[in-house]
Amino acid sequence: MRKQIAFISILSVALILLGGCRKSLKDFSFYYTIESVNNYKLALTLGSDKTYKIEQYNYFMDNHANRQAPIITEGAITDREYDEVVKHLSACNFFRMKDTYGFDKESTEDATANILYQITFRTGGKEKYISIRNSDSNLFPEPFIHLLKYTSNFLSAHSPAKGQEQ
Repeated sequence: MRKQIAFISILSVALILLGGCRKSLKDFSFYYTIESVNNYKLALTLGSDKTYKIEQYNYFMDNHANRQAPIITEGAITDREYDEVVKHLSACNFFRMKDTYGFDKESTEDATANILYQITFRTGGKEKYISIRNSDSNLFPEPFIHLLKYTSNFLSAHSPAKGQEQ
């Protein structure tokens, strides 16, 4: 009986320590882009220094106007936003994910097949790059899907006012 209690106690402590290590994300950078090649690109950078940067490039219109006019927004995130970012990034085990998704088949007739997503995640001296081509056959871990939803909501809330768009 004592051996069972000792085993359960040791196992509990180990799980708490291991779980705590994953959640103690302190030094990180997260870079996310969505791009319709040669048309439009939206990029988000989030850092452990509680800053963000949103970059919008409308290549199609800029090429017609013979200019480059990206819209760049930078700022600081709130403590609450920072906690949410850390929660979502910690839940994603980026280093266990594949490097590419959706590139195993030839481009389909689907108009969204030319939409590309790229993610770069850095923490603890390690880097992970993930490239995704939009496809209905892509399957992602649930925490990653939650991160993408959070990222989309963050971009909507922090993007420049509609009047500033080209």
